[in-house]
Amino acid sequence: MIIHILPENTSPCGGIKVHYELCEIERELGIHSVVAFPDKNKIPKWFKRDTGKILSYQEAKELGYKEKKNGKDVLVIGWEDPDPLNMYFPDFIHACYIQGDVFWKGIFSYSNKYILCSSNFIRNTISGAPFPVVNPFIHTDVFYTSSDIKKFDKKPYKVFIQERKGGKEALSKILSLVPSNFYKDKFDFKIIKDTTEEKFSKELREADIYIAHSFPEGFGLPSLEAMSSSTLVIGFTGGGGIEFLKQRENSFYASDEDYSGVVKILEKILIMEPSQLRLIAYNGYKTSLQYSKENTKQQLISFLRTINNASL
Repeated sequence: MIIHILPENTSPCGGIKVHYELCEIERELGIHSVVAFPDKNKIPKWFKRDTGKILSYQEAKELGYKEKKNGKDVLVIGWEDPDPLNMYFPDFIHACYIQGDVFWKGIFSYSNKYILCSSNFIRNTISGAPFPVVNPFIHTDVFYTSSDIKKFDKKPYKVFIQERKGGKEALSKILSLVPSNFYKDKFDFKIIKDTTEEKFSKELREADIYIAHSFPEGFGLPSLEAMSSSTLVIGFTGGGGIEFLKQRENSFYASDEDYSGVVKILEKILIMEPSQLRLIAYNGYKTSLQYSKENTKQQLISFLRTINNASL
């Protein structure tokens, strides 16, 4: 049995979705897998995944003891903070899924726990140890390319940026580096507040450009979701996204906090042919296909085998 435990903060975050998606895969593999929150009445409503009944920590613990009594192993997968595992689920096998290196507490905080990482970037950043990697995957039924939307068909190009993690501030810094009339009739910037996944995906499909202003990112899932929507990504080199961002091949990117670099990228975009931009965006789309459910499934199976073949 596998129990995925999640924190009280359920605001839009790819790190929460990933646990649901791993639960989805585990159920397909015939594993009894559940998702649990401290309070099952306070669960995220901004995305839809079918993982069965959501449990409270207490309900999950009771179910775990029942399964353990019947001779089954029980694995509890949490996030970067190991304390909830120690406090609420002390008698089970523990794993921490590390999706943000900034939240890593140091190797000695994870005694008697398995570690898995969302990207090679995370694994290399937190310790360099050969921890298993289980990438998030793209739900192509949610993030997809719409055949009736032609990117870069006309100016102003639609630029999409998220408000969260300092999006307004990032855009303000970008615009402060150019003359006030420079972008007139050339770019239409749109800032989106936290919203449902359905609306977020629609905004991505309709945009020409997505600016991934936040860094560091342990994986950079929104960038990959933009790529899956054939939207051109402008990112930074501050996190896991650098694993799949390739300059002028499938995206553009600047160094951390280099907003003048973003301005230069926007200037390049203005003088490029729409066909060139569409090709780069299409290459991004092809890149997103590599992060498939099947790929994640195989990585997860490999990780679970390490548990079956070893004892803590």
